[in-house]
Amino acid sequence: TELASFYRMLLNVLRSSTFRTGNWSLCERSGWRGNDSFESLVGWCWDGDPRWLIIVNLSAAPASGHVCMPWDDMAGRTYRLTDPTTDVASIHSGDVLHRGLHVELDPWRWHMFTVEQI
Repeated sequence: TELASFYRMLLNVLRSSTFRTGNWSLCERSGWRGNDSFESLVGWCWDGDPRWLIIVNLSAAPASGHVCMPWDDMAGRTYRLTDPTTDVASIHSGDVLHRGLHVELDPWRWHMFTVEQI
């Protein structure tokens, strides 16, 4: 039942037209001295309406780092990131998002954020 529920939720998220018609980009990621766990993170995004940011920890250990969105038009704006898979939402400066969103993920976990200007 739990697995079926997960796939229903995922299929509902993937109904967004952005995944069919948007432009896909790989996101740069970085860490800091003494922490190379960011190398276990992979991030990609779709530019569309809405924009999406997906981040996954592909390791059996916790990972943290910064994931940069490639959108040059984010400066000076404010964005709401909403993960419909966890009902988590947060507000960020576009300047910060362009330089790198700080992410901490447990093993094999992910974020699927809509990125909407507010």
